[in-house]
Amino acid sequence: EHFDENQIQKWFKEKLPQCFDQLENQFKDFDPFKTGQISSQIFLEQLKLFGLKLEEKLFEYFLKRLNVLSALNDQLIKYEEVLNAFKQIVTSNKKKSKEENPLPKEDFIQSS
Repeated sequence: EHFDENQIQKWFKEKLPQCFDQLENQFKDFDPFKTGQISSQIFLEQLKLFGLKLEEKLFEYFLKRLNVLSALNDQLIKYEEVLNAFKQIVTSNKKKSKEENPLPKEDFIQSS
């Protein structure tokens, strides 16, 4: 099983911005004691529900790519660290797409 970079980039761009809040709520639902951690199995299942199928073998690579490998701790994942990484990706993708499609100037005029 190989790591499909394109599929993941596409998911980050198209799916993640729409499902980020739901994903965050799902993780919190699985963390009733507010430990900030859920099992990596549940984490992967949730990603799959939101359209990102990730083989367990590739999970570490995925986390490494997000610079949050430290979030993985013996079958548990500190999901908040991963969510923060997701948030940065969404934000930087938004900035990128604004640069690609600059808004007409009148959109910047603030209406009071």
